[in-house]
Amino acid sequence: MSEDKTPPKDDPYEDEPPHTYECLNCGNRIKADRQPGECPECGGEMRNISKPSER
Repeated sequence: MSEDKTPPKDDPYEDEPPHTYECLNCGNRIKADRQPGECPECGGEMRNISKPSER
């Protein structure tokens, strides 16, 4: 029996565009095919949260 590897629907990690971006200032989230640059709500820096990052 094989396991279903499909991530849950609330999982923000995605392999294909559009990706989810989150504002580092206000937490606003948007989906976009490319890095949006700045947050449309507050002008803050956006980060891609679609793929896990190690720091």
